[in-house]
Amino acid sequence: MTNNLFGLMDEATGITAFVVCLLCFAGLRSERFRDNWAQNIGMAIVFISCLPIIYHAFTAHRGSWRVASFLVGVAVYGCGVAWKTWQSKHHYQGEDHGEVRPPIAARSMK
Repeated sequence: MTNNLFGLMDEATGITAFVVCLLCFAGLRSERFRDNWAQNIGMAIVFISCLPIIYHAFTAHRGSWRVASFLVGVAVYGCGVAWKTWQSKHHYQGEDHGEVRPPIAARSMK
């Protein structure tokens, strides 16, 4: 068995890097996700860093399980941030009385 698991790591690395790029781009362009300048710079750096990873994963077949597992973690974290941002902006209404529920962060502080 090779370290590349029959080429699956190339695709996994490229796909997860692409997902991370999409999440960073959406975070940079979104007006809902209000972040500071350090977060914007960090997301821009991650976005730019993922572009050569995508290229090398699909053209040079240089994917690795270390990079893929790191990118999966970043992608899951980014999806969680996007979901939390979307959920807190929509202020889900309660089912019984139509009351507005506080954002997740406020509920977890109680």
